[in-house]
Amino acid sequence: MGLDQWSRTEELLTYVVEEIRNLRAVTIAAHSERGRVPRVQPLPRPKTALERLEEREAMEIHRSIVRQVLPNRG
Repeated sequence: MGLDQWSRTEELLTYVVEEIRNLRAVTIAAHSERGRVPRVQPLPRPKTALERLEEREAMEIHRSIVRQVLPNRG
């Protein structure tokens, strides 16, 4: 789903689902012997153009370092 299709409704529904998952994790922790809270992964959200640009730049830096350190792999 692109940012242009992401509305306030999708944002609120995502928030509600994440809160339900958090409540379930806390309930599991409260009833477990060790009291560990399971890890709750956030739901995906659309990325902005700036976030995509930053990811591309970070990947290019990574590839540049790999080419320098491992010339046969780059």
